Amino acid sequence: ARELQIDRSYRVLGAEMLNLATARAQTADVRGVERIIALVSRRDAALGSARPDALNGILTAVQDQLDAARRLRLARDRWAIRLPELRRYRDTIGTSLTRLSSIGPALEDIKALSGSGPDAIGAILRAADAVQRVVATVVPPDEMKDLHALLLSAVQMAESAAKLRREAALTGDMDRAWNASSAAAGALMLGARAASELQLAFRAPQLSR
Repeated sequence: ARELQIDRSYRVLGAEMLNLATARAQTADVRGVERIIALVSRRDAALGSARPDALNGILTAVQDQLDAARRLRLARDRWAIRLPELRRYRDTIGTSLTRLSSIGPALEDIKALSGSGPDAIGAILRAADAVQRVVATVVPPDEMKDLHALLLSAVQMAESAAKLRREAALTGDMDRAWNASSAAAGALMLGARAASELQLAFRAPQLSR
């Protein structure tokens, strides 16, 4: 009975220490995880150091969390150092994202084939031209290259949707109208992804689950 109780005590110890270490690793609390390693040793001593193998397993699991905390701390330090440059990029393209968002309703009309007059098509083309001129002159930070490519693709698809819709209206070609719809849907999706990724770039790095 005593041996079974000792086994249970080590299982409880392992689960408790791993939960604590994981929680602290997720906040990049390196010192906090190191203190848990010391706590494990004290708790093992209180149990009479009766299960060396179990202790090694617990320490290995906690050490893994310590390594994770150190990696996360390094990533967050890098992110903090890079943050001013990320903000400069955001400020530079902020107007472009706003312009792309402003033509969302017109793109939704093209997507739905619900009617797009010359004013709506003209607004899309003007916005697309303005955004492309800005985007073409900006060199994004390494962290923003994928986002930058998304933004460029979104505005190019928006321009294509407007041109295809105008051609469809002039020729009465439903195939072109559907092609315009597909382009508009792509522009809306890519624009939303770009905006979402920009927000994520300003969140401190997290441990992958």
